[in-house]
Amino acid sequence: MVAALRALELTVVLDVTMTATARLADYVFGCKLSLEKPGTSRTAEGQLDVPFAQYTPAILHPDFDVIEEWEFFWGLAHRMRTPLQLEQGPLDIDRKPTSDEYLDLTHRGSRVPLDEVRKYPGGRVFEPDRPVYVEQARREAAAERMNAAPPVVIEQLRTIRAESPPDGRFTHRLVSRRMLDVYNSTGEGLPGLRRRYAYNPAFMHPADLDRIGVRPGDLVRIDSDHDFIYGVAQATTDVRPGVVSMAHARGGEPELDGRVRTIGSSTARLVSVERDFEPISGIPRQSAIPVNVRALDPAELAAIAADESAVAD
Repeated sequence: MVAALRALELTVVLDVTMTATARLADYVFGCKLSLEKPGTSRTAEGQLDVPFAQYTPAILHPDFDVIEEWEFFWGLAHRMRTPLQLEQGPLDIDRKPTSDEYLDLTHRGSRVPLDEVRKYPGGRVFEPDRPVYVEQARREAAAERMNAAPPVVIEQLRTIRAESPPDGRFTHRLVSRRMLDVYNSTGEGLPGLRRRYAYNPAFMHPADLDRIGVRPGDLVRIDSDHDFIYGVAQATTDVRPGVVSMAHARGGEPELDGRVRTIGSSTARLVSVERDFEPISGIPRQSAIPVNVRALDPAELAAIAADESAVAD
């Protein structure tokens, strides 16, 4: 992915922080945070079991140069004279709408009009005028059933069943985990959420740490048959011997390996997106990755120490 991004003629990123992707971009547009723009509960409503809705105006008004994401694409359409057809209707590319006008358009056709939702600052459970039911199946589709085992799935299961057992080249399996304080990469930039771990530890059974000769807090090298990463060892009896448990969505470009204690490691580097993916959905392998784990040699430790000193300076 890093090689692909670097090979692009032009990379433009919209984000709220200088992410690893943003650092590889030619241009970065700073975007407003949630409290800096009006918003609704629309994206969360599908997860609720009651018809709740809420609108909130912008709470903060930054005096620096940031935009909402939709403003960027409106600006492109305006300059390129390209019509913008949203699901709810066309967006005027000659007159830039306000943020609230944009919300009005994207909420057009809602069961409860957005102007009605705006009347209740804390949100409200809106009882529908009439119950909402799933419509009856079409008569011509009444005999149809979902195929829970299409041939391509059965063939994949047969392939997996016929796989040979591990050949002994790898000592561990790296499995994915969640961190208590962050959600994916969300929150990693907040000091209060990084007070326990500024990185994603390599959790291992104490017996494994003893076997490879490292202590909690030491650095280890984790190799797959595709690439390697460094990790900060952490002892726990919550994982079995032979397992390394690490959170994803941490770390950065390979050049930042020396900052493993401050930004963590990208476990995605251990798999090849050209080979290690689920053939139907295309989702890359994210867990049970065969790896070897070892202590760092003196030269590696010296190189990382030099990188840490350079960052500190």
